[in-house]
Amino acid sequence: MSQFNQPRARLPTLPDRPITFASYAEYAAGMLLERYIGDYELKMGHTFQVPIGHNKQCDFLVNGVFVEFHPINLRHEFSDRQAARQFGEAMRHVAHPFRQQIVNAIKNEFAEKYYQRRKFLVSMHGGKDSELIVCQDPIDLYHLVIKRFGVGYPKQANFINEFNALARQRF
Repeated sequence: MSQFNQPRARLPTLPDRPITFASYAEYAAGMLLERYIGDYELKMGHTFQVPIGHNKQCDFLVNGVFVEFHPINLRHEFSDRQAARQFGEAMRHVAHPFRQQIVNAIKNEFAEKYYQRRKFLVSMHGGKDSELIVCQDPIDLYHLVIKRFGVGYPKQANFINEFNALARQRF
């Protein structure tokens, strides 16, 4: 069976609430926020997928802080497919240690641009003092959100294992 004929995995949902996640990683993040942050509960439009204007939403609102879970995937970050293709072709000719440095620099640039766009919308919605945290991976989620707001959370390695197990679940 070709990759195009395989059925797509359904996106994670919470059957007891009208919530559908955009990805398995977002699902894992949401479940761990509920698990380790006191009385935090995912509520559509209030603490999850919170409207921030211009038909955009922020993934989570945790104790008044806007939190985005946005891993940087270079294939999805380029707006111009031709530029992405050219970048990929050129990178094949770069030696490994330099290749990783270039990829990391570009990921950092895309992450900063994403943060600035989201911060603008969050500030317009919630005021100039509104705080935004963008997590690119479960380590960021752990250090920037769970350790700040959480109670009874595990050590980082166990947290990462929990995140990965949740993100691998298929619905």
